[in-house]
Amino acid sequence: MSLTLLPAFKDLVPIVESFEIFQKSLGSSFFVSSAAFTATKDPFSPSRGGSNSKSRHSHDGYNEGHGHECGKRGSYTPRCQIYKTEGHTADRCRKSDWFIDTGVSAHLTPDPSQLDKVEPYHGKDCVIVGNGASSPNTHTGTLSPSSNFKLLDVLVVPRLTKNLLSISKLTSGFPLSVTFSHDNFVVQNQVKGLAVATGK
Repeated sequence: MSLTLLPAFKDLVPIVESFEIFQKSLGSSFFVSSAAFTATKDPFSPSRGGSNSKSRHSHDGYNEGHGHECGKRGSYTPRCQIYKTEGHTADRCRKSDWFIDTGVSAHLTPDPSQLDKVEPYHGKDCVIVGNGASSPNTHTGTLSPSSNFKLLDVLVVPRLTKNLLSISKLTSGFPLSVTFSHDNFVVQNQVKGLAVATGK
């Protein structure tokens, strides 16, 4: 009797994370988002016994009295989880950014204007995600971010929300390698030893 070995946990984590990124790139139609709610005790609200004292709230619900400043408008500044910069979150990042993904087998974009050359796609192929849902690709094209770096057969999938680069396509179609560190990555031409792209 032969036993099939299960993959190690350390091998599963990147696959699951990659699927989650890909699933999020398809938009909210494929998953249910959740929200967290917190409550704080207002130091100026009436006591439980029914005091006649007035609450010191403005008509819009923000605390005008003394005490903590969490309720004031402008106390939260969003921070991008990708670029570590303030002013926006990762889901509001510039759409021209491309995200490296270990789980996709093709380069994907929702926007044909991202590509240099675009042709309508008349085939029957579509993109299948982990939950089995399919999404049609409408165009195919190429993108040349630099003279040393060209992406071929990029699929346009309008239901996506992010541009995705396939690591397997990068490393199998060209003599390229992708090296990751704690805060960035480098795409390098293995023949010339030159970095052709970098990112965070």
